[in-house]
Amino acid sequence: MIFVINRLLGCFFDMLYHQLAAAYDLVAWLVSFGRWYRWVEKVIPLISGRDVLEIGIGTGYLQSRLMAGQFRPVGLDESQQMCRISNRRICKIGTEACRIVRGDMKQLPFSNNTMDSVVLTFPTEVVFFEQTLNEINRVLRTGGRVVILLGVQWVGGSIPSKFYQILYQITGQSFDCSGHSLDVLNDQFSLFDTHEMIKIHDHDAVLWILVAQKLTGQQRGNEVKFNTWKFRQQ
Repeated sequence: MIFVINRLLGCFFDMLYHQLAAAYDLVAWLVSFGRWYRWVEKVIPLISGRDVLEIGIGTGYLQSRLMAGQFRPVGLDESQQMCRISNRRICKIGTEACRIVRGDMKQLPFSNNTMDSVVLTFPTEVVFFEQTLNEINRVLRTGGRVVILLGVQWVGGSIPSKFYQILYQITGQSFDCSGHSLDVLNDQFSLFDTHEMIKIHDHDAVLWILVAQKLTGQQRGNEVKFNTWKFRQQ
């Protein structure tokens, strides 16, 4: 039964990102109780530098916010439909030419050491593949940051909060910052230094944002484990 549910959810999410891309913003609003855009904006103060690569741009909301600020963003998405919607949204701003690229995060079409920050919000598990993290590390400049909004925990006791807790558990969108999760992230992010986990409270929801910095000195060996995390609350 669980296998069938997961397959159905997988098909739904795939269609939502492709054939049903026009409904993405509405679904995001519904599953976040109207807070989706507010959550996405939480990564902006954590971005360093001006040249920012966003992977998995969706409908382009964060791209539009970055372009309205002091950043020089470029967006990448594998979905042709999402790239088209993002281009329409960003071109309405009229500040400068859109820089949206269709591509695969496991093979980033960018030169080495060209980005100050790489940002992802609510990414799929593909971001944690070794090939993907190697690519992110490659395009980042020395001292550059990767900022990932990992997910949300609903913690309230109200009926809507309980509903969203169950919904997020079923869909796999809930992130639990447990010791096991950190151990897994330690292994996955061994290419990076200065691991920080930021906990942001938003009423009855908790956002978890990972910030890691590209190694600034001699590359560390594979045997090194980063068992110490810096925690910060906002």
